[in-house]
Amino acid sequence: RGSSARGAPTARRSRSLSRAQRFIDASSAPALRRAGLCSNFSSGREKPSAVHGAEGAWKEGCTEQQHQQQKQQPIAVPFHEPFRWAPVQVRELNDPWRNGFVGTYVPSLSTQIDIGSASWEPLERPFGSTFRALGGELSSCLVCGSLVLCRGQALGTCPQEHDLQMGRDVFVARLPEGRRPSMPLQFAALSESLVGKRGASRAQLVTLVVRPDGWIQAFGTQEVEGAVDLSTIRFSVAGGIPIRDGVRLMTCQVEEKRWVVLQGILEERLFDPEECSRVLTIVPESYRPARRTPFVVAGERSGSFHLVTLEPGGKLGVGGNALWDDGTWGHDRINLTGVIYEVCPDVVRHKGLGGWTELRKFVILRDFQKRLLGTFDSLKEAWTEAFCLEVDGTINFSAFCRGCKVVSYKGDAIRLWSMLDEDGSGSISFEDLSTELVEPGAT
Repeated sequence: RGSSARGAPTARRSRSLSRAQRFIDASSAPALRRAGLCSNFSSGREKPSAVHGAEGAWKEGCTEQQHQQQKQQPIAVPFHEPFRWAPVQVRELNDPWRNGFVGTYVPSLSTQIDIGSASWEPLERPFGSTFRALGGELSSCLVCGSLVLCRGQALGTCPQEHDLQMGRDVFVARLPEGRRPSMPLQFAALSESLVGKRGASRAQLVTLVVRPDGWIQAFGTQEVEGAVDLSTIRFSVAGGIPIRDGVRLMTCQVEEKRWVVLQGILEERLFDPEECSRVLTIVPESYRPARRTPFVVAGERSGSFHLVTLEPGGKLGVGGNALWDDGTWGHDRINLTGVIYEVCPDVVRHKGLGGWTELRKFVILRDFQKRLLGTFDSLKEAWTEAFCLEVDGTINFSAFCRGCKVVSYKGDAIRLWSMLDEDGSGSISFEDLSTELVEPGAT
């Protein structure tokens, strides 16, 4: 909500703010305080000491002994307190930890992962950029050869558009080669700014765009200077497996923990708070999340953000559900890029979707071909009638799922697609579907 210069609530300004604006102005942990930029914390209190750990995390009020212990801890990315999402389209959100707050606390905008033996490398800074590093350098690391993580805070103004003549610069930093995505990715990030004379902070959501050339761009709904947290950038450079529309699932094994990253954008749809089914997508059983976690993700529209909750599945064959809980727009495309979670330890021992034998693959593909031939006269007819072909004669995962519904296929479509799309290109041809199957061990 709005606040006066002294931090007291201002009813008049609060009434004038739109619902989306009240959401964007919701406050979270003061990152600038931890960086030691505030002159005061509150009246009559001393300022706690701020210690910058070896791995880039700020700690308050620690002794020298505690500081030495923190240096040995595997801190990967700076961590701050949860962001407070205030309801936009719904009246009240069910959060067991709200303590009187009718919204949801979102702790996932900053990630803390043990990166093992991976090392951090500084990001390239554009010449003359209006953004500068705050409390440490901006850096990135590559975990297990596929997972890209960023850290650091960039102090600057996030404009609505790039216009150097007007002093509006959206370029923050650049990722090195080998750590760049194959397509533009959008992330929801926090930008915290100081408000008032007493050093109170205000957090607002901004959109970070990572381009295929490695440049990180920051866009805001209003031009307010603040510290942008880059630790919200987490994506994979591996191919992964498709789960719905343009969303793919990637995994990363760090010691005994398996991490899952969702990446991509869903098709446009209408979101109704009164809708019974709010499931955006499901994840396979072998990637069941360890716990229920809320995420704030970016939409396709400018200044659009959505509250998505990932929870363990309760049905056989369903590892987890990504649920839509709230959003600033009711009609939008949702970017699930940036959703990262730890797999439940009970299922980590499983190999995942690639753990099938040649015999099992033969049985599944043969049954699917029989299903197609039971509905159509030939596989060629099934290919042209059941599936919506692209210009080049191939189909993507979304078209494949629609074709499975046409022939009433009841099996695991994600596993079946992974068997057909062996190269992970994201598309299959008629040759992949109609390949002649030979039973393993047959002469």
